Parts: sequence; structure tokens; C-alpha cells
Amino acid sequence: MFAEGGAAAFDLTRPGEFTLADSAVSPSVNGYRQVLVGPGHPYVAGGLPMNFPSVGHGQHEFFVWQARAFLEQIAGLSRLPHCPSLADGLRNLRVLEAVVASADAGGKSVTVQ
Repeated sequence: MFAEGGAAAFDLTRPGEFTLADSAVSPSVNGYRQVLVGPGHPYVAGGLPMNFPSVGHGQHEFFVWQARAFLEQIAGLSRLPHCPSLADGLRNLRVLEAVVASADAGGKSVTVQ
């Protein structure tokens, strides 16, 4: 995944880590670096089979963690970063609609509704 300030990558064959490159590191030494997933990461804290970095997990844990974040937000708990709202989803759909409209118009600028 690429973003304005860097990039991240995740490989399901290495579930206990992800790689990250960002602007926090000097450009002369910047590059992808390994980040071990562990109890210090808010979504996985307390949900790993063993509570220390680099313990692998399967795809089903991702759904459990997603459900936990959703239910905690509904309960009014603020232990995790908030889940995107329906308004965020609608905004993303409008951006994608503008991308298609721009492509249909030969790359011309279009307004996001």
C-alpha cells in the first residue's frame, strides 16, 4: 500500500510482521524495514496466542480483531482507534466515482461530489 508519507506491505505467509517505509527516516538510509507485530499494537494487544512480538496468527484473527474494534466503538470505549464511519465509506465511493469519470473524460479534472 502506498500513501503520501510512505508505504507499507503485508504478506500472509509472514503474519507476525509487516514492512514499512516512511518519511520519518532520512532519505539516504530509508527503505522498507521489518516491524514485528506484538502486544504494543493496539488491535492485537491481548489477542495473540502468546503475548510477545512476532507471534504468527491466521486470517481468522483479523476478523476477530475487526469485530472487537467495531463492538468497542459501539459500546463507547476508546481503547482502539475509531473504525471508519459510513460517511467515510461514502466519501471513498465518491472519490472512486470521480476517478472513473476522469478516466472516461480522458484524464480531465473532475469535481468530487
